[in-house]
Amino acid sequence: MVGERKEPYSTQRDRDLAQRCNALVAQAIQNVDFSFTLEESGQKYIYHRYMLHHVRHLIENGDIGVIEDPRYVGSGAIVAAYDRQNDKVLANRGMLGDATAGAKMAHEYTHAATDVMKYSMLTSASDEGAAFLVQRCCMGFGTKVNHGNFDGGDPLYRAVLDNAEQLMLSKNLAKDKKAVITAAEFKPLRDATAVYYKATLASMFQPDDYIRALGLKIPSSYYKNY
Repeated sequence: MVGERKEPYSTQRDRDLAQRCNALVAQAIQNVDFSFTLEESGQKYIYHRYMLHHVRHLIENGDIGVIEDPRYVGSGAIVAAYDRQNDKVLANRGMLGDATAGAKMAHEYTHAATDVMKYSMLTSASDEGAAFLVQRCCMGFGTKVNHGNFDGGDPLYRAVLDNAEQLMLSKNLAKDKKAVITAAEFKPLRDATAVYYKATLASMFQPDDYIRALGLKIPSSYYKNY
C-alpha cells in the first residue's frame, strides 16, 4: 500500500519492550508538569515533560530504538541506559516491573531528549545531573526520597538524589514553570553526579569486549570523561 509505514521493530518481542518502556515514562510524567531552564557556560538548555513525550513518539516510530542489553540481564540494579551514539535505549526487561522503573526510565529518556535537542555543548556531568533532576521530579513533588528503593544503600547515589531534591524544592519546580537554574545553583548536583559516576559508571561498562559484542561505537573511556 502506498504510504504504508514499515514496522520499525523486527520482532513482536522488541515492539513489546519499546511499548512497555514508553508506558512506564507516560505514567511517570502523567501528573508531573516540570519545566526549567538550565544555564551552563553561557548557554541555556530547556527541559520540560513534553520533550519526553517527543522521545516516546520517536521510539514508537523506531527513530530511537529500544533493545534488551545482555549486560543488564539478571542485574538487580540497572533499569536502562541510553546509547547516544546509536540512538538506542538499552533496557533490562527483568527490572521494568520495579517500583522505581518509571522515574529511572524517564532519566534515560531525558538523555535521549538532550540528544534530539542537540544540546551538544552540555557537559557529561551536567547532562547526567539534569537527567537526575527530571528523575527526581518524576518521583513526585510532594514526596521525600525513599532511599531504600532508589539508592540501594550507596552513599554517593544518595548524595545525588538528595541534591536533586534540594534543587527541586529550592527552585519550586512543582509550581514555577519558568524556573531558571543558574550554573552556581546547579553546581552541587553536578558535582555529586560527577563523583558518583567517576566511582561507579566506568566500571559497569568494562570490559571493552562487551561494547564490541553489542556492535556499539562508544569506547568505555567515554563514560570516564567528565
